[in-house]
Amino acid sequence: MVNSIKTNVVSGNNITNKYLAFITMYIESFKNNQFIAWNNNYAGVKLNYVWPGDLRKYFNQNYLCSKQIDNTYVPYATFDNIDNVSKLLNDYWSKYSGVSVSAENLAKLWITKWNKKKMSNSDFESFKKNNNDIYKDIVNTINDGIDLAFALKL
Repeated sequence: MVNSIKTNVVSGNNITNKYLAFITMYIESFKNNQFIAWNNNYAGVKLNYVWPGDLRKYFNQNYLCSKQIDNTYVPYATFDNIDNVSKLLNDYWSKYSGVSVSAENLAKLWITKWNKKKMSNSDFESFKKNNNDIYKDIVNTINDGIDLAFALKL
């Protein structure tokens, strides 16, 4: 995974983009001290969202559905390999690469921009206020991911 990110995440502020790519994969697929994914979808790319531009070029035509806690099904993209996931993350996050790498900055981007319609700044502030425990868990998870990325020499 780290080699794929180093090779394929090259746009914008390289360091920020690499950390955004790693943190996205970390949040979406790091479980029990390892990265786990179905069909190479380490980024948890959902298809119940209209992906901007030509990002869909990285997906396979096949997809899989996962049953959620509320008994609904969500379609997920499948990928030929992890490099396509890294390339998608490079293209997706490059426009946000001007931020400095901190758990709070990366949490805000992940919460407001990833796998959903974009959330406004006021909606984000409301989310933080009304879901403070969830927000703190996300920031703590991102801190752990930053530490792991550093340890892996990202």
